[in-house]
Amino acid sequence: MVNLNIEYLPSINFSLINNRIAICQSVEICNNETYDLKDLIIECRGDFFQDYRSSVIPSLKAGRSIRLQGMDLSPITTQVAAVTEKNCLLVHRHIIFGCAIRLKEGVVLP
Repeated sequence: MVNLNIEYLPSINFSLINNRIAICQSVEICNNETYDLKDLIIECRGDFFQDYRSSVIPSLKAGRSIRLQGMDLSPITTQVAAVTEKNCLLVHRHIIFGCAIRLKEGVVLP
């Protein structure tokens, strides 16, 4: 089994985006399989940011983990502003997104 741990902000607002605060701080992939994984790609999708696709991670040895930091998830500012800046009230919107590990061949890991 492969575990995916994501550190991210539980909510966002226009001010956080304007100050360039990272939505996702890190993603850790733990390979609990008995075999090495090769050609991994991290894909993230959400309602308030553009789809993200990492560069290819060449390999992750069995029993090892890797932490990726600095994932540049680009917010869709018009969508965030539309739900957080109504009537000049600051309303935090929960981030709803998912990340998946994809092998270069297109197989999605559980």
